[in-house]
Amino acid sequence: MDLAFEDEQLRTICIKRGRALAVLGPDVAHELNKRIADVRAAETALDLLVGTRVVGDGGYEAMHVSLANGFELILVGNHIQNPTTASGKIDWGKVVRVKVLEISRMATE
Repeated sequence: MDLAFEDEQLRTICIKRGRALAVLGPDVAHELNKRIADVRAAETALDLLVGTRVVGDGGYEAMHVSLANGFELILVGNHIQNPTTASGKIDWGKVVRVKVLEISRMATE
């Protein structure tokens, strides 16, 4: 898949292992490195099934990918017009461009 980043700081954390280690610690940095590789290797967003969940509904949906120590990588579709199903939800099986929106602690329910 094509991968973009919300901003340069986030891009640096995701691409430079040393920066990820400094900001996130070794466990989260290691998982982040693996997940970024998984995203790049995937053909569509649905190929990322392990450790992922879709949050939101038709108007706004994001894919949350578990990392370590309560952190997650948050991805959104990054097409000019994201593919949707007949019900108006994002068709993640057709999403081939994603943007890393943030890395954050998982929300507790």
